[in-house]
Amino acid sequence: YYLNRHVILMLSNNGVPEEVFLRKQAEMVRRLDAMMKDTRAAEMVLPQLGGVSCLPMLRLMLKGGHSPRDETLLHQCLLAVRTSALAELRAKARILVTDGVCLIGAPDETGQLREECVFLQVRQPVTPG
Repeated sequence: YYLNRHVILMLSNNGVPEEVFLRKQAEMVRRLDAMMKDTRAAEMVLPQLGGVSCLPMLRLMLKGGHSPRDETLLHQCLLAVRTSALAELRAKARILVTDGVCLIGAPDETGQLREECVFLQVRQPVTPG
């Protein structure tokens, strides 16, 4: 999941300090930098990044023991992913949120909730086995 400029503005206008977003942004840049040097970091970051069409190939290379430091193709692909993520961060304030959730809102057409109250239903993912 990502924060974008609109969500950041909404949260900021509702009292979330700017430092929270700056910390998240710095964390994202650190993770992208680590991905370029460390196989384990790349394995953790790549699945969280959306829009990576070559993700299956990159994951196979990483799981096969190839290192971004030693394998030129892997390094160049990771560099392209990193460059794209940083460009979206600059242009759209698109900040990666780890361990995030997606909330979907709808108006209370029944009038059951008091003003400024919300109803939240949480579903745990079903794990096979």
